[in-house]
Amino acid sequence: MSERVVTLENDDVTVEVLAHEGGRIASLRTRRDKREWLSSPRGQPATAAVLGAVYTDTAHYGWDEMLPTVDPSVYVGDPYNELELADHGELWSAKWEVVNSSATSLRQVVKGQQLDYEFERTLTLAGHTLRVAYCCTVARPMTMLWALHPQFVTRPGTRLVLDRTDGYWFKGDDGVLTEIPWPGDFVVERDLAVGSNQNYYLNPANPHVEPRLVDPDGATLTLEWDREFAPYLVIWSDHYDLTEHRVIAIEPMSGFYDDLGRAQRAGLVSEFVPQDPSRWWVDLTVKPGEAS
Repeated sequence: MSERVVTLENDDVTVEVLAHEGGRIASLRTRRDKREWLSSPRGQPATAAVLGAVYTDTAHYGWDEMLPTVDPSVYVGDPYNELELADHGELWSAKWEVVNSSATSLRQVVKGQQLDYEFERTLTLAGHTLRVAYCCTVARPMTMLWALHPQFVTRPGTRLVLDRTDGYWFKGDDGVLTEIPWPGDFVVERDLAVGSNQNYYLNPANPHVEPRLVDPDGATLTLEWDREFAPYLVIWSDHYDLTEHRVIAIEPMSGFYDDLGRAQRAGLVSEFVPQDPSRWWVDLTVKPGEAS
């Protein structure tokens, strides 16, 4: 099926979704101030979005879903022992189907390419909030790592703030985690060198935090999610390295670390069973600035 953009819209927010090619959410805008929160493509893809492609070799942008891994990985144990899993998982390169849609909702399904599962996502727009409801059904017991991967564009002075700053984070460098205190807030152009990117992981032993992006004019983006299913959090930031923008990605995850095999060996990853489909949710709320 050829590509088609599905637009969800109300008086407050417009959302554009690539309905079939990877299910990517390509745009998220508040209507009053025309603030675009998601990154745009970086040129043309050097490699087609097919299973096995390197994610950053493509025109990666917007909001993707990562399953069953983020980093390329090797499955550990039954039923797929030693199966090599693709970079950033297999949903972003898969063909999605539209089950139904309306002016403010879109329901999609996609089947696993390497693993035997069906992944369903329903987007519902209400006021300033985009509710995302998920359901994943498997044919046999397995472990998988799901991660949200939205690349949020920051403006000069946009701050990442948390509702609590106690506890420690890990700074990730080539698989090595270094414990650091949270600095209080994060601003890309202040805290990250031009031409670099960085991952920060909430220590799994830490209390939950609620991340929020705040523009200098007061525009905000707040992310909430199902903590029982996805108890882990990663903040990825890019300063004109892999993207054309200053980006902060707020990434709830159902496993810890980015590599499924590593999460399996640590016992920090979600279990999926045939008798009980896994269900979870994400709420993303965007509000315009005071000056708009």
